[in-house]
Amino acid sequence: MDEREQKIQKLKEYFEKREDAVMAFLFGSQAEDRAHASSDWDIAVYIASKDKRVEWEEHAKEYPQEQKIWSDCVDILKTDHVDIVILNRAPVNIADAAISGVPLAVKDRGLFLQFMLIVTKAAEEYYEFSKDYYDIFMRSASLIKKDADRLRNIVEFIEAQRTLYPSFLVLSQKEYENNLIMRGAVERWLENLMNGVIDIAKIVLASKRVPNPYGYANTVERAMDILALPKETIAQYEKWVKLRNELAHEYLDIKWRKLTDFINVSEPHIQSLIAATRDFLNKEETE
Repeated sequence: MDEREQKIQKLKEYFEKREDAVMAFLFGSQAEDRAHASSDWDIAVYIASKDKRVEWEEHAKEYPQEQKIWSDCVDILKTDHVDIVILNRAPVNIADAAISGVPLAVKDRGLFLQFMLIVTKAAEEYYEFSKDYYDIFMRSASLIKKDADRLRNIVEFIEAQRTLYPSFLVLSQKEYENNLIMRGAVERWLENLMNGVIDIAKIVLASKRVPNPYGYANTVERAMDILALPKETIAQYEKWVKLRNELAHEYLDIKWRKLTDFINVSEPHIQSLIAATRDFLNKEETE
């Protein structure tokens, strides 16, 4: 066993002993055995959540264990060229790359599979999002007609989807769980609305020449800040944008709880976004 393999073995022993580390991975050049003397050790760690739910892109959340994990890894590896990525908080493209690396510990196989399914699908979508974002960014010194028309079409689409609120406000948990057609309809409706929200955020930010943000939640947060929406509205959208990727991987009772929250709470926030986007369009087109 060479020196690198010995260090990896020590990392495995360390993370197996840490009760708060549900899973950990080595990724990047050290994982692929193509490192040079000054290469960083990139280590991704998923921290156990108190409520046992799957956490991903929790970009505003602090994990106090992070500094201790870093210093312990520095001691183990005998170098301060160590980067710790908290998987609960990482953008999906980084999380997707990290879990494809060398497993150092996977203590909850079910949680790993659920996390993997969520971030892999979200990362695939995000790569397409990033390509479209780059295209808008490169062609825009401001909001050009092509993107203004697209933004207007998205607003009209969201307006059409908003007419479905009365149908879903009367939906019961029993019907949701037993009627596959209705269940699929309400889940697609939420996904359609949130895809529209993401598209609005993408066009608003890219047309303002803001460099591509990290992840959907950050994209929505920064775009809605430009649209001057209140912080409570921004926080709700960050939660709902993530929900569209979680629906396929949650138990029915958990999905129902999250969906009913969306159905009962979201309409005023949707109206605020529509109004703010129209104001943005009017302002950009008169400048």
